[in-house]
Amino acid sequence: MAIPEAKKGRRTIATDATGFGTKCYRQWQSVRTKGKKKKKDFVKLHAIVDDKVPVFLSAIVTKGYYADSPQFEKLMKQIDPSIEIGDVCGDPAYLSRANVQIVEEEGGQAIIKLKNGITLKAKGYPAWPKMIKLAKENPKEYEKRYHRHSVIEGYFNDLKTRLGNKIRARRRHNQNIELLSKVIA
Repeated sequence: MAIPEAKKGRRTIATDATGFGTKCYRQWQSVRTKGKKKKKDFVKLHAIVDDKVPVFLSAIVTKGYYADSPQFEKLMKQIDPSIEIGDVCGDPAYLSRANVQIVEEEGGQAIIKLKNGITLKAKGYPAWPKMIKLAKENPKEYEKRYHRHSVIEGYFNDLKTRLGNKIRARRRHNQNIELLSKVIA
């Protein structure tokens, strides 16, 4: 059974996150040396992009240590409702039953890189076993479609090359504004 192609007119989107360094330091306790150390702080940009049109569809800035998967629902809510979603490609950081279900409810197909040891158990999310079966039955086609995720890496590289990979603002609120301004620019 082949993986069904996205319906005509639907857009393939990709999601990922990347870090931007700041001038600030965070103090943390080292368990190994039993001493206090300073660690460079950073903020994280979570984004969704279109794989054909060079534009960010949604973006959120969080503290650097925030996980990627919980941000996915917020990112999906920011997307213009007039955009019809086809495939949604993401790395294993976005692999969760809830995220796969969100994509299906939006009319898309989740194409997320699978981790080792996952099960078909739906646990209340019927879209989960569908995605797993598609990936297991057609691994080459699934991998080919997942590879479209790499487009967001290019977006992030371009953003950091043109506008820099450091945030100059010191206050957290201003860091968010500066980074979102880079996305808009």
